[in-house]
Amino acid sequence: LFAVISAVNGLILLGYVDKRPQLFIRSFMASMTIKFVVYLGILVAYSLTWRLGVVPIVAVFFSLFALYTIVEKTMLFAAFRAVEKG
Repeated sequence: LFAVISAVNGLILLGYVDKRPQLFIRSFMASMTIKFVVYLGILVAYSLTWRLGVVPIVAVFFSLFALYTIVEKTMLFAAFRAVEKG
């Protein structure tokens, strides 16, 4: 789930890199917010449905979220810098 959403999000944002920088920044912030809210909603739904063993699932969930976010943003900023340099 993380890999697919991050890949699609990254490809969409990479398309905005070549356009106006303001559009890229707004899209970047909006995608981060939407992604976090969706993931949080999934996590809350899971926590309310199955109460047993929720803490390890939450810990792994947010660890993977952080990992994929770092990888995605590193790649996006590298592409953004390459476009800025020409």
